[in-house]
Amino acid sequence: MPPTSFAGAPAPRPPRRAVAEDSAYEPDEVLVEIAGTASQQIAARLVQTYGLTTLSQMRIAALGSSLYRFRIPRGQTVETVVSAIAREPGVDASQPNWRYKLNGSPAALQHSIADARPPSATSTPAAPAAVQTQAARLPQYARDLIGAPNANTLSRGADILVAIIDTGLDEAHPELSGAVAGHFNAFPSQPFEPDTHATAIASIIAARQELAGIAPDARILTVQAFTPASGSAEGGAGTSYRVISGVNWSLMKGARVINMSFAGPRMDDIVGKLITKYSSAGVVFVAAAGNGGPEAPPAYPAAHPDVIAVTAIDERKGLYDHANIGDYIDLAAPGVDVMAAANGGAYDFASGTSFAAAHVSGVIALMLARSPRMDRARALAGLAATADDLGPPGRDNRFGAGCINAHAALLGMAVETSGSPP
Repeated sequence: MPPTSFAGAPAPRPPRRAVAEDSAYEPDEVLVEIAGTASQQIAARLVQTYGLTTLSQMRIAALGSSLYRFRIPRGQTVETVVSAIAREPGVDASQPNWRYKLNGSPAALQHSIADARPPSATSTPAAPAAVQTQAARLPQYARDLIGAPNANTLSRGADILVAIIDTGLDEAHPELSGAVAGHFNAFPSQPFEPDTHATAIASIIAARQELAGIAPDARILTVQAFTPASGSAEGGAGTSYRVISGVNWSLMKGARVINMSFAGPRMDDIVGKLITKYSSAGVVFVAAAGNGGPEAPPAYPAAHPDVIAVTAIDERKGLYDHANIGDYIDLAAPGVDVMAAANGGAYDFASGTSFAAAHVSGVIALMLARSPRMDRARALAGLAATADDLGPPGRDNRFGAGCINAHAALLGMAVETSGSPP
């Protein structure tokens, strides 16, 4: 039985309390997953019993369940309500609405365009200062560092769907012309708002004009699940509810790779459930390792066991100063002063593990185009076996298996002429 302090119909809602910006979750919200055909009746019972207010709800088709976002009564804590609801019959999961932040933002340009050598790995992510110039005249070291030019003679990632759970992106950017296969807005009451973070991620994967993406023939599914990163010292912000919404849509659209260039606290149950179920079905989840620095705790979803966690290195294969360190790090890829598309048809240098993850997502698209039945385990094994070892011999907590080598990874895998995901 629930505590008696929850009983009764909800009272009129007083003015909303101030939100603690440093909280790991939305301080007055809980998420409840309910499976089966009686979800509405169960939700109504929870509202009555616990004095909840329904803020929104959605169908998680990928899990065959429904998700409710409730506001809790004043005077109750998220932890108490989550624990009580988790014991209710018919409830599959009850959790906080965790907060996530993007892992990196375009770095303000601190040197002359004529200088082809970008700043050092000590650059700190900052608000974008987009470079209004021809991209072909700007340095693009990352492709050479990972062997992408030679890899593209073997694969261009034709028609592989790569979902980007991120901010809105500039679909009108010349680099992304014809690259976007679909878009979804996890903020249904707000319009799409193009932002440089997602635009940069998409261009690293599939640019096809002046810049060269890692997988230029892949198709992008863009999901706006985060507030804009541009112009914000804190970067883009998202929540479990919006991430779940975006991942669910991407899976239903047939995404084979899902790029998650964001991080939050300890993994939430429902996002983890989606990852576990669909990783075993052949979807490859790639996440940024985190920009919290060497003393930061593991970042999720990168630290989830079914996700490929990617850290960032510079053009000299030095570790990005702000990168997380831990035994969950799988691979390293370029993520310091990487040339990428920016909002408004512009270009900019970008730094952060966000952009390193995008390089790995692009290479996995190349691999999937040659071997459609490849899954996460095979992808990671192939990339790790052919990576350029960095740091101490063998796998380590800073670089994982080392810097990816796209050409070597493709040469080392069997080619399938047809097939479907495992």
